[in-house]
Amino acid sequence: VMGRVLLDLFVGWIPVAGDIFDAAYKSNARNVNAIKSNLRDRDQSFDREMRTYQYWTALGALVALGCFISLLPFALLWFAIA
Repeated sequence: VMGRVLLDLFVGWIPVAGDIFDAAYKSNARNVNAIKSNLRDRDQSFDREMRTYQYWTALGALVALGCFISLLPFALLWFAIA
């Protein structure tokens, strides 16, 4: 992004050629497209990470619930005997 702006700045100093270059190169439009692409990639990466986090959280909750249910009869028997 910064390179495109600097290129546009330095070539834009040339009186006539700079105007032609500005009209043809369109560094601002290229920068906007680059930023949009970067944000889209970050959003997809965040979605992937969030799905992974949700998966492991759900799996951990199911394992904990299974342990609780499987140990519940033993706990009830322990309290009934004591």
